[in-house]
Amino acid sequence: MRFYQGVAILLITVFFSGCSLLTGNVEPETLDSDALLDVELLSTKADDFYKNNKRDEAKQLYLEVLSIAHDDTNALYRLGNIHFQNESFDEAASFFMRAIETNPRFSKAHYNLAIVNLMKAEQNFKFYTATTDPTSDLSAVTNILNDIEQFKSGRQKNISSLDKIAGHIDLER
Repeated sequence: MRFYQGVAILLITVFFSGCSLLTGNVEPETLDSDALLDVELLSTKADDFYKNNKRDEAKQLYLEVLSIAHDDTNALYRLGNIHFQNESFDEAASFFMRAIETNPRFSKAHYNLAIVNLMKAEQNFKFYTATTDPTSDLSAVTNILNDIEQFKSGRQKNISSLDKIAGHIDLER
């Protein structure tokens, strides 16, 4: 009987340890209570600015959050969205990648990173077509650019922001 209790305790401990590793968020005990309160207050203010389309104010507060809690997935994700909206695709990709490194199961960050890469691919294909010999057959590249444009126009008709697009993903972050 004692053996089975020991095994049960061990299994429960391993299970909960594994679950905490999958979340990828900063563990609360790594920050003191004052720092946690600061992060919570800054995040709330930043989220309010973000929701009211005050990107510069939100960006500054999210950066402050990251100065305290370096791996805050919400701040990383929102900073990625802000940079995407400003068409700073390399910076957006960097923040989405950091969010994914912090939480590999953060499906919204994966999706948004894919969208960023699609936008960067479009830029590269447009540059390619502009610098290629005009007599070259560019039909394959033109088809890809048309597909990207269709994706963008369909996305813009139905959904106005990356948050709403990513909101359609059923997986939890």
